[in-house]
Amino acid sequence: MTSFKTLKESVSIQMVLEHYKLLDGLVERGESLRGNCPFCESDEGQPFSVSLKKNCFNSFCCSKHGNILDFVAEREHISIKQAADKLAEEFITKKGKTKKLNIPEVPAEVVAPNTIEEKPTRENKPLEFTLKGIDPLHEMVATLGISEQTARTFGAGFYTGRGMFKNHFVMPIYSYTGDLLAYTGIDKENPTVPMYPKQFNRDIELFSAYCLGEREQKDKALVICRHPLEVLILNQAGFEAVALMGNTINQEQVKLLLRSPGAESKLTLFLSKKDAEQVVETLSPLLVLFYIRLVQYNPNPNTIIGFTEDEAKEHLVL
Repeated sequence: MTSFKTLKESVSIQMVLEHYKLLDGLVERGESLRGNCPFCESDEGQPFSVSLKKNCFNSFCCSKHGNILDFVAEREHISIKQAADKLAEEFITKKGKTKKLNIPEVPAEVVAPNTIEEKPTRENKPLEFTLKGIDPLHEMVATLGISEQTARTFGAGFYTGRGMFKNHFVMPIYSYTGDLLAYTGIDKENPTVPMYPKQFNRDIELFSAYCLGEREQKDKALVICRHPLEVLILNQAGFEAVALMGNTINQEQVKLLLRSPGAESKLTLFLSKKDAEQVVETLSPLLVLFYIRLVQYNPNPNTIIGFTEDEAKEHLVL
C-alpha cells in the first residue's frame, strides 16, 4: 500500500479535481478557487473553496474539508484507506506519473536560538477514519454558546457513537495543511477540561478552524488562546484564533505560527488574568519573533469558558 505521505506529496488536489472533471467549473477568488459544492451541490455564494498552493479544500455549506484523501473519501462515500488505494491505483499504479508538491518549511535558523526548549522530533499521523453522526443541532451545542453555523464550520457537534468521545461535544483537530489528526471532546459535566486521545501530541499542533495555512483575515491579528472551545466563540465574534491546547508553547508551534499568513506581523494573546500569570512567562520566546499584544480579562462566572461572544468583542476591539 502506498503511504498517505507519498500520496499527498505526489498527487495534487488539482489532479484530483481534473480527474472528476470539476476544475473547469471553478473560478479564481484571491488565492483560492471557488465554485459550487461537489458534495451537496449548493451554489449559494460559491461555497466550495480550493487552495492549489496548500493542496486542500473547504466546503462552507456542508462543513466538509481536508486534503486529497478526504475529498475522494467524501466523493466516493468510502473510507480514508479505500480512498488512498483508489488514488494510488489511478495516479501511481495506472498512470505512473505524478507531481511532487513543494510545501515551504521554516528554516531552523528563523527560530531564535536558546529561547525554546528543544525536544525530540515527533509527529501526529493523519487519522484513517472520521467520526460519523456528529450532530451540530444537539442541545449541548447551544448550551456551550455555540451556534449551529459555527458548529458546522468547524465540523463540531454532539457525538453519540462508540469510543472515548461517546456523549461528548467533539471538535476535529487538523494539521497546518488540513490533515485530520485527532478529535478533542468536551464532557458536559466538566466542560472546562478538554479530552484528547492519549497518543495525540497536542503540544506540537495548534487548534484552529481548519487549515491554518488558509487564513482569511491576513491583515488582522491572529488571536492565541488556550482552550479549543474559546476558538469557536472567538470565531463567532469575528476573530481568527488558534488554541495552544495547553499552558506552554514549543518550537513546533512557533514554526506553525511563523508559517501562518500574516501572523508574523501581529499576534494577540487573549487570556484570563489568572492564566496570564502562569502562561506569559512560558510564551516569552514569541516576544523575540512576533509583535505581541496581551489582552487580559476577568472571567465571567456565568459562562463556561470565562467570556461571551459580546465580551470577546469588547475586549479585543481596539
